[in-house]
Amino acid sequence: MTQITYAYEKLLKEYNLSISDLPADAQTGIKQIKSIAVALDLQNRKAAKQGKEFAITSSTANKIKTFDKWVVRDILDYVEDKEANTDAPPVEAEEIIEEIKNDSVFISSNVEVLEEKVDVQGITIDEEFEAIIKTKTEFTLEELKSDCPTAYSLVFLGYKQGEENGVVTTYHSLIEKDSKFTLTKK
Repeated sequence: MTQITYAYEKLLKEYNLSISDLPADAQTGIKQIKSIAVALDLQNRKAAKQGKEFAITSSTANKIKTFDKWVVRDILDYVEDKEANTDAPPVEAEEIIEEIKNDSVFISSNVEVLEEKVDVQGITIDEEFEAIIKTKTEFTLEELKSDCPTAYSLVFLGYKQGEENGVVTTYHSLIEKDSKFTLTKK
């Protein structure tokens, strides 16, 4: 059974906030996360009727986490009374719901789910880096979003203000220093 814990729920409890306290963008994001949760629940029920368990791909799970993180940043902006999260969500809820419906895996409940042998997202990021490294090696976060969207999604997912952020793949390294990301080939 695929069950996801959402960081925004923990944040609401931590700050004793209700959804109605939040700005419109955060409320809309939470509604979209709830629609994603409904899609997960429907697939879980469908699998249970067949006597199986339901699993999503790691790519879909990362997109859900990225969307949740975007909502968390919107809530933190509200709590801290600032407007730092002005970007649109890095991934659309409808896209995630379609992936849940189309890319779901139903497995027998007595079979262990094996991790993907190949990190498809890592390969995609390496391909993005390889295509651009000949012409560009330094990026702002906004440039990264347009030039390397898969890498941007991963950076956005784990981004921590004031800490070293970036992506390291088999063949490339993209590390943030002084608000610029520097791409190097290993």
